Amino acid sequence: MSFAEHFGTEPKENQSQWQRCPDNPIISFGADWSREFIAPSTVLVDGDDITLYVEGGADDRECIGRYRSTTNLAFSPAWTPDPHNPILEPSGHGFDRGSVFDPAVIRYRGRTHLYYSATAGGAHAFAESASGGSGDSRPDDECIGLAIENRGMFDRQAAPVLVGRCPNLIEVQGVMTLFYVDVEAGGYRIYAARSEDGIQFEPLIREPVLSVGGPGEWDSFTVTTPKVFVDDGRFAMLYAGDSSRLDDPTGIGLAVSDDLIQWHKHPGNPILVPGVPGTFDSLSVASAVPFRINDTWHIAYAGGAQAVAEGLQSQIGVARLLNS
Repeated sequence: MSFAEHFGTEPKENQSQWQRCPDNPIISFGADWSREFIAPSTVLVDGDDITLYVEGGADDRECIGRYRSTTNLAFSPAWTPDPHNPILEPSGHGFDRGSVFDPAVIRYRGRTHLYYSATAGGAHAFAESASGGSGDSRPDDECIGLAIENRGMFDRQAAPVLVGRCPNLIEVQGVMTLFYVDVEAGGYRIYAARSEDGIQFEPLIREPVLSVGGPGEWDSFTVTTPKVFVDDGRFAMLYAGDSSRLDDPTGIGLAVSDDLIQWHKHPGNPILVPGVPGTFDSLSVASAVPFRINDTWHIAYAGGAQAVAEGLQSQIGVARLLNS
C-alpha cells in the first residue's frame, strides 16, 4: 500500500492514524547555536543509520547542523549531535551573511549537495513583520544557496541558485527538480525548477505548482515547507499550510502527482494538526519530513507552542503512521 492510500476523506480519521513519540520532543533547543529553536529539514536513511539535517537559531542568526541515530532508535530521543555542529554557518559576507537554514541534502552524481535558504538579515524578519492579508510586499533578501561536500567540508557556490526559500529536491533519471516557496499575496506558494547539472536551475512553469486553498479552507493563506518523495510509482508531497498566518502553520497536507508539475491535494487534508494544549507542538506543525523504516512510515517535524512574532521556539518531534 502506498503512503497516500493510508488516508481517506475524513481529516479527523487521518489525523488519528499518527502515533506521536511519547518522549517528544526528540530534539529540543538548547545548544548554543540553536538555543532558541530547532527544526528538521532532511532525513537520510543508509542501511541501519539515519542522518537528520536540521536548522537552528539564536539571536536572529540561523545555522545548519545534523544529528544521527539508528533505525531501531528512530522513535526515541536517542539522536546524537554531530560534534562539528553547526556544519554550515552564515558566511559573514555576500548573500548568506545573515542566516543559513532549511538544509535540503541529496546525493547527486556521487557527491553530497546541500541546498539551503539564505538571508542577508534575520531568517524570520519578514514573517515577524507580516500580519497576514493580501499585501504585495515580499522579502528582498531571500534566496537559495548550494554547498557541495568535499572531504568532509562543504564548499559554497559563490552565487545563489534561485530566489526563494525552503528548498526540497528529488532526482529522476539524472534530472533534479527543486521545490521552493516564494511570497504571493502575503502568503507562501510552492514553485518548482529543474536542472540537469544540479547548479543551473530554470523554473518549470511561471505559476505555483501548489497554491493555497479556497476561501475558508485550512490552507487558504499560505502553503510552505514542501517535502517531495516517491510513493509507489507516483510522487507525493507533504506541505504545511494555514488560513491566516504566514509562518505558524496549523496543519500538514498531502498532495500527489504523476509528473511533478500537476499536483492534486488529498481530499482528507490536513492529515496532521497541532497537539493538545500543553504539548511542545500545541500551536503549529511544519516541515514534516517523511522516512521509512522496515516498511513503517515516520515523519520528523517541527512543532511550536508560540508564534513567530512572540519568539520562535520550535522543537523536533517524530510520529509514525500506524498500520503502515
